[in-house]
Amino acid sequence: MADSASSVSESLSPSLQSLSQPRTPSVSPVAGALLVAAAAALWGTVGTAQTFIVGGLAPAWVGALRLIFATVFFGLLLLVAGRSREDATHAERFPFGLALFAGLAMGFYNLAFFAGVKAAGIAVGTAAVIGSAPVWAGLLETIVFKKRPPLLWCAGTVVAVASGTLLALSGTTGAQLDLGALGLCLLAGFMYASYTLLSKSLVRRTTPLRATSATFLFAMLVALPAAFLISGTPDMAPADLRVVAYLGLVTTGGAYLLFTTGLKGIRASTGVALSLVEPVTAFLLAVTVAGEAVTLTGVLALAGILAGLAIVLKADA
Repeated sequence: MADSASSVSESLSPSLQSLSQPRTPSVSPVAGALLVAAAAALWGTVGTAQTFIVGGLAPAWVGALRLIFATVFFGLLLLVAGRSREDATHAERFPFGLALFAGLAMGFYNLAFFAGVKAAGIAVGTAAVIGSAPVWAGLLETIVFKKRPPLLWCAGTVVAVASGTLLALSGTTGAQLDLGALGLCLLAGFMYASYTLLSKSLVRRTTPLRATSATFLFAMLVALPAAFLISGTPDMAPADLRVVAYLGLVTTGGAYLLFTTGLKGIRASTGVALSLVEPVTAFLLAVTVAGEAVTLTGVLALAGILAGLAIVLKADA
């Protein structure tokens, strides 16, 4: 029986097998950065994808439904990967408390992000979230983990965040942000940074697949009742299901699995900073897919983000 179980385990694909083993080798910094950047690039397609929603689906339901699809995605992967004998041995030591807090952070991030962006506007709200998240991450790492970010990391983050904010705000005129909307956006940035640091701790104790599976299950349990309370019953056209499925399976399930795996090789604060690849992707899609005009401000901001991230990666090397 043992030989039979061993042969089944060896027949799994290398990618799923590496995710199902509880003590995998650490991901290299270069691979970790590439995985996180790939995840951020997928996140950058969310805005363009949402333009294909034709019904009256409320933003809160977009967030909740994508978490449902992501949870199903992770569950299916767990079934395909199976459970090795070593995995079963460590099951009782799975950090459920840590996963619960990570799930709560992700769930409240979804709520605060969609509410903040709705209150402040897409450009201003996104700028506040992406501008605050790396700062929160650096502060949390310093306070909680006693890991003070290098000065080079701080310099690169300032350049990248300033450029990302400029990119998000380019093309807006007379943008105003009230204190309530600002608070929601800052809360979203804090929750995202908290989720990242908690996920970094999770992947030190278990596999990326098991970490994301548990985290998004808890996040879904937060988002579903909140969506009902905020927006009532969902109003969704049949065509919208394809968009929500894409958001859940690709930009949430696949992207966050890449992100969590990448965190094994880099600092959590660097992972948050690399999320600025998201507005870069969104900008490129807006130009190439939506046909928006290319502005000098946008090009300079794009170059600034890339330069800032290059400095961040050098500091993390």
